[in-house]
Amino acid sequence: MTQWFKKVSAYALLGWQLCVHLIKRLLFKNHRQLSDLNAELAKESIMPMSVKQRQHMNTVLYCTACGVCDSIKNNSRYTTSQLVVRLGRELADKEEERALYNFIKPYVSEIERICPEQVKIWVDDV
Repeated sequence: MTQWFKKVSAYALLGWQLCVHLIKRLLFKNHRQLSDLNAELAKESIMPMSVKQRQHMNTVLYCTACGVCDSIKNNSRYTTSQLVVRLGRELADKEEERALYNFIKPYVSEIERICPEQVKIWVDDV
């Protein structure tokens, strides 16, 4: 008799908790939205990428730092191939990404023209 009572009380408690959970969910719509996720990620400087950025990200990552584009002079302590490789790594940090894009923007057409890996760099939508 006590085993039966324990089972029934356990099922009753489980059923009660399920009812409480469903009622809370229906009455208090406290669901996390995409904006909440973006706000949490923005605290760590991780910004969402547009569809265009995701499509072009693969081509930026093709850079093997072969050094062919190092013949392009820039006003940096880094060589041009180092900047392109760094561009592929800085995609998560929006501020760093924007600064790097603004710096490399004058050299983009020349880099894309001479690159043997045909790396495409996009800077227009940053």
